[in-house]
Amino acid sequence: MESDLHLSLCRSLKSDIEKRTSSFENIFWETGTTAFRDLPTTTKICGFKPDLKAFTQDFSVCFLGDAKTQNDIKNKHTQAQLYAFLVFGKDFNRFSLFYRVPTNCFYRCAQLIKDLNIPKSLQTPLYINNILFDFNI
Repeated sequence: MESDLHLSLCRSLKSDIEKRTSSFENIFWETGTTAFRDLPTTTKICGFKPDLKAFTQDFSVCFLGDAKTQNDIKNKHTQAQLYAFLVFGKDFNRFSLFYRVPTNCFYRCAQLIKDLNIPKSLQTPLYINNILFDFNI
């Protein structure tokens, strides 16, 4: 069962992504969380289900979003999921990945991403709490 915190983070995440997709027509939404019972369920991506997926009808644009509580930021599942989502994103003309975490976990999440040493070929716009992550720090 999802925690109230996770559900709240998911709702904030959807707001973040909606701001980025407002200029696109015909955005389709799917979800892997119970926060949005009115949305269709998304399929797994490389074995992982994102909390939110927004994409254009022609699949040229895709935005994935995932909310993380302090207990699941720095674990093997999150590391593997992040990498899988970045690999998935290579096939789109425009792709962004969004993470929403509790404010006090922002730097821990950024450190996790930095520690993974993501290869340049997979570096794509990645937002943590709607702040663009700099892979070069």
